[in-house]
Amino acid sequence: MEDKKKYRYTKQLITMALRDGWTQKDIADACRTQQSVVSGWKNGSVLAKESQLQRLLEVYGPKLRRRTFKIYHDLQKDSQGIYNIQMIKVEGEVLLSFPYRNKKFCAKCQAPIPENTTSCSCSSKIIKTLPTRRLLVHSMGKGEFCLVHQYRLIKDECQMQFPETNVYASKVVGRYDVTLLLVWIDEVLTQACVSTEMMLDESILLRMLVRKALLEYGYPIEGVEEHNASW
Repeated sequence: MEDKKKYRYTKQLITMALRDGWTQKDIADACRTQQSVVSGWKNGSVLAKESQLQRLLEVYGPKLRRRTFKIYHDLQKDSQGIYNIQMIKVEGEVLLSFPYRNKKFCAKCQAPIPENTTSCSCSSKIIKTLPTRRLLVHSMGKGEFCLVHQYRLIKDECQMQFPETNVYASKVVGRYDVTLLLVWIDEVLTQACVSTEMMLDESILLRMLVRKALLEYGYPIEGVEEHNASW
């Protein structure tokens, strides 16, 4: 399955090698392909398979990964009741950021809006929706993914007073290959970190969006009905 995966950053990787002194012929030899193919990679008209670029990824992959990462933090309470901040760095591009348990607030008086209503008691109909939870999927390379769960720290009554401080505590759920990631997502309502928080319709939407993101980023998955064009 991994042999078929297209490498999203083919052009950037080829450019990095060329700037470092490689010629297109050098790259073609290292990737066991033709120079005309490398020209297409360089121009961005064609994406290489990740398996073709292994030699270049060994050299330049770490540099590319350092350019793509997110910093998270978690709060850990010690035995004396003091909260300590644990910083978390997760490399790899975010394939999907899925917000859920969204709550509505009035943009005028900043009060939370009850469910199934479209306006505030102050008569304002300008509503802002903010998530209280998120699930993020990072692509770690070589068909591996890191799943991060976040929950909002700030209380509802304070949220609109400080909208720029929509701060989340984060935990790394685990690292999975494509198959195990989809198993986790398909069984999301039984997972401890979200079992009492996510609604059924949200879980269905998550299952669909994860598969869509995987396909768009070049990861082949089973059970896809394909209708290929004839070029």
